[in-house]
Amino acid sequence: SFFRYSLAVRCTMHRALILFRAVIAAAVVLGLWKLVPSRTSQQEVVLRKVVEDQHATRVEPTSPELRRLCGDAFAVFSLAPHQLRQLQRSIHGMDFTHVSPDLVLMFSYQVIRDKVVTSATKGKHSFVVLMNASGAIIGATKWNLRLWTPKPVNCSALYMLSTAMDTHEDYRSRATFLLWNAAAGRVRSLPVLGGTHDLAYDSLGDTVFWLKNLRFRNPCEPSEVFCPLGRKQSFTFLKSDDIIQSRLSDGAVLWRWVAVERLLRGGHSFQAPLRLGDTLEPDLTHMNTVVLTPDGKALLWNSRTLHSFFKVALPSGKLLWSVGRFGTVALRNESGHPVPEAFHNAHGLHPLSNTSFLLFDNLHYGPCGKHSRLVEVHVDPGRGVAKVLWSWSPARSASECAKLYRNYGGGAFHLPSGHRIGVFGDRPDHYIVASNPSGGEAFRIVVRGAFVYDVVAFYRRPRIRVLSRSTSATLTVECLDTLYSEYLRRGVLRATVTTPCQSGGSTQGKPWVIDVGIEFRPFWEPTVVVVPLDV
Repeated sequence: SFFRYSLAVRCTMHRALILFRAVIAAAVVLGLWKLVPSRTSQQEVVLRKVVEDQHATRVEPTSPELRRLCGDAFAVFSLAPHQLRQLQRSIHGMDFTHVSPDLVLMFSYQVIRDKVVTSATKGKHSFVVLMNASGAIIGATKWNLRLWTPKPVNCSALYMLSTAMDTHEDYRSRATFLLWNAAAGRVRSLPVLGGTHDLAYDSLGDTVFWLKNLRFRNPCEPSEVFCPLGRKQSFTFLKSDDIIQSRLSDGAVLWRWVAVERLLRGGHSFQAPLRLGDTLEPDLTHMNTVVLTPDGKALLWNSRTLHSFFKVALPSGKLLWSVGRFGTVALRNESGHPVPEAFHNAHGLHPLSNTSFLLFDNLHYGPCGKHSRLVEVHVDPGRGVAKVLWSWSPARSASECAKLYRNYGGGAFHLPSGHRIGVFGDRPDHYIVASNPSGGEAFRIVVRGAFVYDVVAFYRRPRIRVLSRSTSATLTVECLDTLYSEYLRRGVLRATVTTPCQSGGSTQGKPWVIDVGIEFRPFWEPTVVVVPLDV
């Protein structure tokens, strides 16, 4: 049976017999990674990603060909030995090779307890930390800044926000957008005065969407429908956030979305009346996430204090829909019953697709009291309905609920394998916890003496899986890029094809090359590629 022939079978038989009985080795390689499928193939196929990312030309990608493992440029140590020892003592890693041996976690470790800085909320320096699947720190770069979540643009460049003050003073904070090309050793920056929590970099337009915190006098008058009824104003000054688009090259403001005007005077029909000057909360929006959609025609943003997330059209600024307490669509729980609210004080709005979203629900009440959890929400704007599809908490006891509860901060991230990751616990101790697809806990990493807002993950090598083969004509593979991205990432799959013998000869054949264009779908949705082999 030719199914049992070795990959090393040589041309020792007649050419026709060899072509009939030849064993195929299909080796799928993206970068340096190989996956060998069935031995019943009839040619050797090697797939190689030769264009890393067309979107990243402005941040100087190291090479159009992916020669190194993803993240190598970040895997450096720019800190003193005692600082590395501090990180190693404070970060208790755990082996998660069972999730994927190629997985890497990346997060910002804001120092909040050392000999110089004693405030638990005003750390003055941070480390960008990389941890591999064995639980070891493989890279750590010190920044004399208060850094929020680093987000990769490609395998050698990332962007992040730095602020000088805690979030209750962000309106006067000297914040900065940073774009760091680790391979080139270059940093581009943009001052964003009052910038808070999060930002989104549009590499196509070389622009930044950022959240500007501001403080203003309470505009309520008795005639305003959004003002509290029948009671005296509790706050003279209030806070809110605007969304601003700035050009990175010169800082010019290209677009601005003013939340107070848009939300309060926009004539929207929310599920609950939105009134300004609530006695419990002087912060109207407290935006903590902003995401640019793949088509570049809309923004998503999440509000901690409105307990809702919103979708806004670009460039008109029209509110397309919102989900939560102040939603424009009806909200249902996991059982399908209508509810006024399904998440409270949430952070980390993370798209799973154009219509499904993962959230870190900071405050939920259950049998053990208040606790934090991860929530997946599906939105159907056409039907005017949003539904909670899934929720999960790592807490299994009252003490665990208390330990893992998080009042401020927190993020949500997912892997294409079905694992979901959240950052639980309040400072100074945080817990990076992942769920597995069956609902159990996949791993837990403890971080002490720091503020960790959120975490991201990427693979060292892109993921390829052979789906099917049509005789010797085509090979169908499923591809996942190394990085999670909210936009399409273009590349090329190079198929190197060989047969056991040369045409008309008796020696081993030389390969020929087939290049197949590919666009990796956003949100780590699988991309299916058909490679033609009958050339």
